[in-house]
Amino acid sequence: MEDVPRKVAEYGKDTNFFSTNCGMQEPLIKSCVEQGAINAQQCCPSPFHGYPGALGISVEGHSGDSEYMVGQIKAKLAEAGVSGRFSSYAFPLAMVSTAAFVEYGRMYCEGQLKDRNDPEALHKCFDEVSEGYKIYFDNYKTADKDNKTVVQENFYLVLADYITF
Repeated sequence: MEDVPRKVAEYGKDTNFFSTNCGMQEPLIKSCVEQGAINAQQCCPSPFHGYPGALGISVEGHSGDSEYMVGQIKAKLAEAGVSGRFSSYAFPLAMVSTAAFVEYGRMYCEGQLKDRNDPEALHKCFDEVSEGYKIYFDNYKTADKDNKTVVQENFYLVLADYITF
């Protein structure tokens, strides 16, 4: 994280930092707070990914409580004078996805799906475990050699609304 201060000195505080390494999220968030830089999203957006450790937030007694964690993050970032410079999903999409996929797999094994790829059932599984947060789905699209769109029916892009702290 020693590069964050150098890049802020070179490009200014409106520089956004991103890492695809889960282990780097906590030190990256901490360094961005110290430098007043931007960290628009972690590699696996979640209020529990990097923020508690970087900001000294205790999760004891609040395991899985997204609302609590979002409130704590907002307060800590405001206290540090960097409100509006950090963002994430308001809930742990990776954990929600795991729960939804397990339910979907159970339904498939029990013969409850129309087909192995049942988008309607998949959406329902996500809705049931997402704590009311909106999740967006779209099929991945590519182009063939004639530049015509090819929809990958069993490859989904899954997104959620961001929250800016």
